[in-house]
Amino acid sequence: MNRRLLLVPIFFFAFALLAAEPPKTGPAEAGQTKGLEDALRNLHAPLAGGDPLSPQESLKKLKVQDGLVVDLIAHEPTVRQPLHISFDERGRMWVVNYAQYPFPAGLKIVEYDRYIRAKFDKVPPPPPHHFKGADYITIHEDVKGDGSFSKVKTFVDGLNIATSTLHGRGGVWVMNPPYLLFYPDKNRDDVPDSDPVVHLSGFGLEDTHAVASSLMWGPDGWIYGAQGSTCTAKVRVEIERETTTTDFLGQALWRYHPEKHKFEIFAEGGGNTFGVAFDEKGRLYSGTNWGNFRGLYYVQGGYYVKGWGKHGPLTNPYALGFFEHMPHTGNADRLTHTFIFYNGGALPERFEGKIIGPSPLQRRIHVTREEPLGSSYRTFEEPFLLTSGDGWFRPVDLKAGPDGALYIADLYENRISHVDPRDNWHRQSGRVYRIRSEDAKPIQPFDLSAKSGAELVELLRNKNRWFRETALRLLYDRKDASLVPLLKSKLVEYSGQDALEVLWALHACGGFDEAVTLQAASHALADVRRWAVRLAGDRNEVSPKVAEKLIEMAAKESAPQVRSQLASTAKRLPGSDALPIIFELLKRTEDTGDVHIPLLTWWALEAKSEKDRESIMRRFDDAGLWHLPMIEKFITERIVQRYALAGGDENLLACARLLRAAPDAKATDQVLSGLEKAFAGRVASKFPEELKLSVAHALKADPSGKHLSLGVRVGHPGALASALAVVGDETSNKERRSEFIRLFGEVPHPSSVPVLLKVLRESKSQSIQLAALTALQRYDSPAISTAVLEQYTGPWANETDLQAAAQNLLASRPTWALALLQVVDSGKVAPRTIPLDVVRTIKHHADERIGMLVVKHWGKVRAATPDEKRAEMFRLAAALKPGRGDEKAGKLVFTNTCAKCHKLFGEGATIGPELTGYERDNIRYWLENIVDPSAVIRDEYLAFVIDTKDGRTLTGIIAAQDKVTVTLKLSDAQQVRLAREQIEELRASPISLMPEDVLKDLNDQQVRDLFAYLMSRPKK
Repeated sequence: MNRRLLLVPIFFFAFALLAAEPPKTGPAEAGQTKGLEDALRNLHAPLAGGDPLSPQESLKKLKVQDGLVVDLIAHEPTVRQPLHISFDERGRMWVVNYAQYPFPAGLKIVEYDRYIRAKFDKVPPPPPHHFKGADYITIHEDVKGDGSFSKVKTFVDGLNIATSTLHGRGGVWVMNPPYLLFYPDKNRDDVPDSDPVVHLSGFGLEDTHAVASSLMWGPDGWIYGAQGSTCTAKVRVEIERETTTTDFLGQALWRYHPEKHKFEIFAEGGGNTFGVAFDEKGRLYSGTNWGNFRGLYYVQGGYYVKGWGKHGPLTNPYALGFFEHMPHTGNADRLTHTFIFYNGGALPERFEGKIIGPSPLQRRIHVTREEPLGSSYRTFEEPFLLTSGDGWFRPVDLKAGPDGALYIADLYENRISHVDPRDNWHRQSGRVYRIRSEDAKPIQPFDLSAKSGAELVELLRNKNRWFRETALRLLYDRKDASLVPLLKSKLVEYSGQDALEVLWALHACGGFDEAVTLQAASHALADVRRWAVRLAGDRNEVSPKVAEKLIEMAAKESAPQVRSQLASTAKRLPGSDALPIIFELLKRTEDTGDVHIPLLTWWALEAKSEKDRESIMRRFDDAGLWHLPMIEKFITERIVQRYALAGGDENLLACARLLRAAPDAKATDQVLSGLEKAFAGRVASKFPEELKLSVAHALKADPSGKHLSLGVRVGHPGALASALAVVGDETSNKERRSEFIRLFGEVPHPSSVPVLLKVLRESKSQSIQLAALTALQRYDSPAISTAVLEQYTGPWANETDLQAAAQNLLASRPTWALALLQVVDSGKVAPRTIPLDVVRTIKHHADERIGMLVVKHWGKVRAATPDEKRAEMFRLAAALKPGRGDEKAGKLVFTNTCAKCHKLFGEGATIGPELTGYERDNIRYWLENIVDPSAVIRDEYLAFVIDTKDGRTLTGIIAAQDKVTVTLKLSDAQQVRLAREQIEELRASPISLMPEDVLKDLNDQQVRDLFAYLMSRPKK
């Protein structure tokens, strides 16, 4: 089997909305489904977690580390599908019950957009005129001081996709996409004083596993939240008369200032962000659903990795780089969306300062250690804090309470994906657990709001971080300026964590003035200095004295994280203040290898690149600047690429000026590389004459021919002939030949076709032949299909990779596709050897002859019917029933059927998702995803169909996209980079690249062997 196999298993909360009104299951279908469930239930492996257990039985299945105890705090029917936990200033636990999930009430899907995101018939109005749903918020109170939380009341019900709550500013904030709501409750009687106030609107609802969520106060007094992967957002501040709309798509951490009514993206990207976590130093994190990682450390203004297909490019087309996850050591096994940094002081010391988070897919609680990595971090897995033998245990949120214990929201659900579109969610169940030290005592009822300002200031030194954070929040609520003198004296007195808490409190009380800024910027504690820089930048302007101090810090600051924040802050300041900071940071040779600082400094410079273009150009007139390591490695290419991508005479003339100012051959090479990257995938035809002359002069002085590709793109004399000579020379460097072959696939030169066809016939290198097949797609010539089919039915008869690439080429154009079908019709090529994904691409061509031949040899190419899929699941279930297979034999079956796309236990390819971290002990999930791979497709493996203006149709996965190009990874693993100006239409395909009948040729024993290997545990 070739590399077309794209097995797409489930992932937590990856629920594309197949219908806003749940589909109904008819009597016959229900009976067949029950029969299938009965058949699966008799197997030796679990069926979607087995039968549900009572809360008390499930509690017995929870195993914790020595010295810890688990208590059952709440369960159905009081709580149902609990998604989010928070605590108010009285120590009461608030639970958001997500019982409406996954279908919003009152909405109908009218279509899916080109990314298969649901579009609804209307925007739901906010409460109280909303479409009432089943979500509700409960308050749980320990009135006796015995830890029982025996008093329960409902704060509000009838909500519709509500994800989190937050307390403060005289009421309760509720994230209920598309709205951020505020319920006033000044008298604190748990009854809203009025209808909710809409502060923000425009958060998308296209995918309810990815909606805005996880409200949390930052130490700066802003509300922070997460935006998941597949939802759009056009966020509007509703409480102001004049405001702007912020557009973004997927994966971001955002913040909102409740008094200034200002909304902004704090950092963009991530691994399906569904959580917000601050450590005690005020650093920001979120979890992930990506690979073997624990999460991401977010810095202000940062850009992070995204799924470039369904989630789209970064909002800044000139970012020219992004940050990755924190490197992780140990088996993270995917999926810890929410986590906390524990600083509660009540659990054993070994947990203090650790990352603790739930894994709903693996049904356990992780503990992770963090260690510095330059200005960022890396993480290390430690022994699990809790595991469960109950297949329904689905911990989705975890918080530390005022008693220092951990509180876990258990969705308690047998399913964890929506591969089955029936609305059979178990909405009646849900539990909340507490993990505490075995000798812990309950705390007595309290109310921090009754404390004086001075008492709240004293609480800033409490060993339990919950009390510090709540005291700070109350200080923000009160904004008591009379506390400023006391806090200023404490800032001088304190030297540790308490100094940082006092700085935040000064900001809360309005005391963060110029004098405090300068004092904090010189504090002995690096985190105090970092936050001084951060808070100063949040005002988007600074006084001359503060500006001078920031420049001094950029030149002399010893702590990497402070320098990191200086770069983030510079991005927010006017160019006159920012550029001196930026260029001082660029002198810091020690940051050349840092994981964050170089790109942060580039993003700060990029933000000023047009408005302050002349000031930047004058700095590059200094020949010494070009030789700074940070400039050489991170800036020169990017600044040229940025101007060239933006286009326009002023920007392109800036490129010419930089090319002329380059002091030596190395600098010239970097400028040319920047131009080459800017025009990758397209012809550079709009150069002003001054830039053309500068490039021609530079190329003429380049004896190595390193930038021959740029010469071809700009039409430089002699470059075309030289590049073709390299392509045709079998003795040339293979990497260089591949580069030029790809070039002729992007920049059309008909004279390259004979050379590329000769490569197909004569080259001894398969990788070169594959590159040539991909490049030839660019040229509409009958000679190409003739030559390719000669090779296909001759020398390549047993070369599966070359045949796969040839199939993609021939399927891309209607005349070529017809030629392939005619060869099939002649009997020279068997229809069964052409994969259905290729046939589906061929079917896109509107040609009657093509349609007739497809029907003749493949029938009506369609997805299997529900009955056919069910029958295949029965067949596989029957094959599995007799007993277990052999893992060793199963590994061989995996190698021959799956490993060309998927990695398991460190072996295999990475075209499709790695399988090691999935819920592999659940037969039903395997069967559903293998038999019906299109039911749910992980966002990063979603197939796209591109129609080009020159008549091609291409199908593959978007590997990258930017302002001017889209790179498509085809099913043969080759990549095609297309200029956006060539694309007629780009749309997502609802059909997986993985065939539905991938196991049809396996006998019963092979099926048992494969499943034995798939469901085995990693070998130590």
